[in-house]
This record gives sequence, structure tokens and C-alpha cells, in this order.
Amino acid sequence: MDKLLSSILEYSELCHRSDLAQDVLHECRRRLIDVMACGLAAFNEPSTVISRKLAARFGSKSDALFSNVLGASLNVPLEVAAFTNALGIRYFDGADTYPGGGGHPSDCWAGLVAVAQEVDANVQTLFKAASLAYDVYHVLFKSSNLRDKGIDNAFYVTVSTAVGASFLLGLSRESFAHAVSLSVVPNVTLGVARTGQLSMWKAGASANASRNGVFAAMLAKEGMTAPELPFSGERGLFQLSGVFDLDFGKDQPRPRIFEAHMKSYLCDYHSQTAISAAIKLHAKVDPAEIKKICISTYWFAWNEVASDPSKWQPSNRETADHSLPWIVSGVLLDGVFGEALFTPERFNDPLIRDLCSRVEVKEDAELTGLFPNRMPCRIRIFLKNNAIVEEYVDLPNGHPDFPILDMDLNDKFLTLATQTVPKTQANDVLKHLWNMDLTQSCRKLFDGCLVT
Repeated sequence: MDKLLSSILEYSELCHRSDLAQDVLHECRRRLIDVMACGLAAFNEPSTVISRKLAARFGSKSDALFSNVLGASLNVPLEVAAFTNALGIRYFDGADTYPGGGGHPSDCWAGLVAVAQEVDANVQTLFKAASLAYDVYHVLFKSSNLRDKGIDNAFYVTVSTAVGASFLLGLSRESFAHAVSLSVVPNVTLGVARTGQLSMWKAGASANASRNGVFAAMLAKEGMTAPELPFSGERGLFQLSGVFDLDFGKDQPRPRIFEAHMKSYLCDYHSQTAISAAIKLHAKVDPAEIKKICISTYWFAWNEVASDPSKWQPSNRETADHSLPWIVSGVLLDGVFGEALFTPERFNDPLIRDLCSRVEVKEDAELTGLFPNRMPCRIRIFLKNNAIVEEYVDLPNGHPDFPILDMDLNDKFLTLATQTVPKTQANDVLKHLWNMDLTQSCRKLFDGCLVT
């Protein structure tokens, strides 16, 4: 068997024999609340409407083995539910991430929930599968760094979702191995999904990955076999990625779910500290007096959200929420970050376009040295009277060293969910998620979430 494949199986077997500590169970609950908030908020967005329209073609309310679509009275095949729900979770780019090219382990939740609903697993078992998926995701990302090879981070979603789904399906060691191989071999995704002027497929790539991970586990469950050497075999992944090893580390101090950074603002993670700095600067400067805005940041932030000319002239939300110049300009004008920055009308607003044209973004080698332990950003504003105003922020709320508090998570949930459902309903759903017993069936996870 492939060495990497064997490492994943051995680690999964170890997790199967271990119970989660209370703090891990609590963290899993927080992440589930976070992704459900994002999914509800995106219910009426164009791409999620497209996905739900297609999902309805597969609907079957009478089939108890089908999974639920968040917010809709649709029970659909679990791989369809995985795609539809993951698209909503990813749309606003508001759930957790492994910065530096790791993408979003939160994308795995949709697939895992779908499988948990089909097999009628309880909440504790779902959380165990999710913690395992986060671990595999993080180790695969840190070991391979596939971004440098042009492979999209959705690949990590596919593999880790397949691992968590195989755990929930109770696959034998042999079938588990086939599921992981089936998640690797057909699903090497292209990084072009997140470059240049972005499209709906920015979220779609993650949704497709979640679906593919589920489907790989389903195929293996039914007896589908797969290549024994998906990583190291001839024309295997290593010929694209180079050779790497997986180190799950026996001395890992805590599960990797704690290392996934949560977000206060619904946009690319590398803009989070810049938003905080721009909010502070809004109170100090008159935008009409700004001559130039100089943003200094670490290399990865520059490369991800400020290296392409499209970031200065976005025409859709997908590009704008990954544009450091656009976001900083909007926050300097408005004093707050919000969806007002991403409306079609705003993309044609001469005020923000003019201010954005005066933004310069550059890498600062000193700040690059602080990443990824810190996410540093320095904004200097040069005024027409030759004065200079500056702000520096290096730790966003949601960083593992500065975690979002439960009460702040509640505020985030209500802010997002009430974009789609009434406040009383959002409060009821939030209460349900906090209070649901760990022995409760996952088929009840979406109780009360129906959008009318």
C-alpha cells in the first residue's frame, strides 16, 4: 500500500479508538454554528439558487436515506446535498481557514453532515468525523503545499471529506483505502479557480470538492476499487507535486481544528487585519483629503489579494472580497465593513473607484517574516497637507491566539442568518444548535432552518 495512504488509515484508526475531549466537542459545535450561519446567509444568492434548482431535480421527500438541503424542504441524494450546502457555506467566504494556501477546512462540513444524516449518526459521531477531517486536511496542506504546483486547495477538501465520510460509513480498512485513493486520483483541481477576475466557481470548487469526497466514500462502500499507489505510483500525484510525507505527530498538543482561523469579516482572511486598521483610520482622516494610500503587508497577502490588476477594478463580489485595495478603500469611506461594499451599484461608484486608484500595496520583508504566526498589515495615508496617518494591526479576531468568543459568534450567526430568516427564527435555530444533545440524531441538525 502507498505509504501516505497507510499513514492516513493508521491515523484514522487511532482516532476511531479515541474519544474527543470536552473542549474539542465544544469547538466542533462552534464551527458547525459558524458554517450554518454562512450557509443560511447565502440562501438567496445567485449561485446557491442555481445549485438548489438543480438539486430539486433529485428531490425525494419520502426517502429516509436522503440528506437535507439547508433552508429548503428538499431531501436529496447525499452527494447532491453536500454540493448544495457547501456552495452556500463558501459563498460569502466567512468560515474558517488555514492561511497561507490551505483553503477552508470548513468546506468539509457539508459533506460530513450529509453522510451523518444518511446513516443517522449522532452529533458526537459527526464531531469525531469532523475533527479527523480537520487533522487530515491540515497535515496534508502543511506537508504538500500544493498551491505552488498550481493545484487548488479544494483538493484538501476532497481528501479530508472522503476520510471523514469513510469514518461515518464505518468502512473496512480495505474500503477506506479505496475511498482515499478515489478522492485523490480523479480530483486534482486547478488553482485557476482563485486567480484573476474570479467567478462563481470560487465557491463552486469547494462545493464540488465536498461532493467528490462524499462520492469517493460511497463508491468504496459499494465495492469500487481504486489504484493502490495514488500518491507514489507511476503517474501518481507525486509526479505533479513532488514527493512529500505526512507527519501526524504523536506530540501534537491539540487537534488541528483549533488551528483553523475563524473570521470576523466575510472576505478573504488576508484582508482581516487591514479592515481593522482601516476602521481606525476612518475616524482620523477625511477621504476627500487623501492623496495616496500605502499598504504594507506580508508576501502571501500581497500575492493573494493585491498582485493582479483586477483587484483594483472588481466587477463582482467574488473578486471584490479578495481585493485588498477595494476593501480598504470602501472601509475608509464607510467606516464599517459590510455587504454594501459588494453591490453592483458600488462597483460603479466613482468615489470608491477613485480612492481605490490611489492605493499602493507592497510586500514588506519584515512583515513577511512574521507570517503565519501573525497577519501583519500597516496602512499609511498621505494627506494633501503632507501629513501622514498610520495604523498597524497584526492579529485578527479569529486567530488561534485571539479566538472569537462564543458571544461574538452568536452575534455573527444572528447577523448572517437574519439576512434570510426572521430574527425570532434565527434565535431559535441558534438556541437549538447550542443545546442539542451529543446523542441526538444529525437528521435534526437543520430543524427550524426552513426559509419561507
